[in-house]
Amino acid sequence: MNKFNSILLSFFFTIIGCKENISNTDSNQNLQSLTMQNKKVEYGQKFFDFDEVDYYSIEISEEDAMKLMDENSTRLSQQKSDIILNDEFPKTIADIDFIKDFNKFGFKKYQIAPANFEDLNKIFVEKTEQERIDFACIPIFRDILVFKKDNKNIGFAKICFDCHQYHIVGSIVNTENFGQGDDFEKLDSILNRNHHQIKK
Repeated sequence: MNKFNSILLSFFFTIIGCKENISNTDSNQNLQSLTMQNKKVEYGQKFFDFDEVDYYSIEISEEDAMKLMDENSTRLSQQKSDIILNDEFPKTIADIDFIKDFNKFGFKKYQIAPANFEDLNKIFVEKTEQERIDFACIPIFRDILVFKKDNKNIGFAKICFDCHQYHIVGSIVNTENFGQGDDFEKLDSILNRNHHQIKK
């Protein structure tokens, strides 16, 4: 075998070895990914100890929502803009006195049936980190939950189902891992089951 053929043969075996290594690396990554997906989720404390949940929803287009940023001439218009667009508003549960004006903002009020509380507690609960999908879009918070205990507002959560973003106040536990897995889909299903239960 001449020198040129020896070089070609060595190159051939090197390429095969690289392909095997790449294949093995891909398999290992897929296995790690599968292991992460199948990892058991551990649950901690519930976000809220509640006995009543009010649900507020508004139908507003993205275009009309964006217009709110230019309509902050009054206190009510400023609050409406903050509620729907500001992902840091309100700061605390003490700041939600604006809910008395929700009907003026265009929100419709519903009440979540107690039969759904157990399902809500499986979503609004501390949990270990798992798969999460975040979307790069401006959140529009069209859905709001107000958790109550003995007629007192104890928790507030506003949700953007389009962007999978949220803002929660009132909880003393870690809410950081909310919205993982299929949390948003499950919550959407619960809220849709209650659209006919309008609270007068």
